[in-house]
Amino acid sequence: MGEGELLDEVVVEAKKPLYQQKTDRMVINVENSIVSSGSTALEVLECSPGININRQSNSISISGKNSVVLMINGKISYIPESAVIQMLQGMSADNIESIELITSPPANFDAEGNAGYINIVLKKRTDLGLNGSYTLSGGYGNGAITNNNINFNYRKEKINIFGSYGFVLDERKNTLKTSREYMDNGNALATFTETNRDPRDRTHNFRLGLDIDISEKTIMGVLLNGFNNKWTMDAYNYRFDTENGMPTSFLDIYNFELHDKKHLGLNYNLKHNFNENSYLIFNADYLY
Repeated sequence: MGEGELLDEVVVEAKKPLYQQKTDRMVINVENSIVSSGSTALEVLECSPGININRQSNSISISGKNSVVLMINGKISYIPESAVIQMLQGMSADNIESIELITSPPANFDAEGNAGYINIVLKKRTDLGLNGSYTLSGGYGNGAITNNNINFNYRKEKINIFGSYGFVLDERKNTLKTSREYMDNGNALATFTETNRDPRDRTHNFRLGLDIDISEKTIMGVLLNGFNNKWTMDAYNYRFDTENGMPTSFLDIYNFELHDKKHLGLNYNLKHNFNENSYLIFNADYLY
């Protein structure tokens, strides 16, 4: 027999694909996407297959169906559907590990999600001691844009403390112009409209949690989360009508809009594992 040969260290690396189709869900591996860096959770969902987001009506649908239930780390987020858009807008994608689009929920899920579930899995470190990260991003697109996030995790023996804070600002202005010409009983009618919008959208988003290993099979946790979204806009609207080239009317309208949404949630949870395939979970939520 020949003598053995000692090889150098071999490192095998593998990356998950951006999209993974499973039996009951599609998994979007956000942490593997360069495009998602500096984006928000809402922007990632807007680019996801089968997802339709209407920012005007504050609604989310999967494959054309409404009544979507939002989950974070497998726990239902009991906030009003109208406030989900604002919460996702203030959540940095740099803090997300993956997003699961669950169109065929398993039997252990609640039956309230008619269209399905969106489960956002946040990054969670299991290292001992204190660790964390922060991201800063900024830009200008006819207005200032910034998306900043900081998170931390502290684990020692049976105690784990974690939290995150994000701030998003979007001040992109926009101008809408329309021109319409048509004939009516031999008269040439024309209408010109112009809308100049100056919006300012800023969102604060935070999470603070504590997990305690009561025993080898039982974990107790407390989670405090909330957000504050304030959206303001100054808009100037101008309309000019003509008939056969002669002005007939004009209209100037100035309007100001303000939307201020706040949410605060407190969750107490307890999980006991009987074995690898069976467990019992208790959740209690207080929402403001």
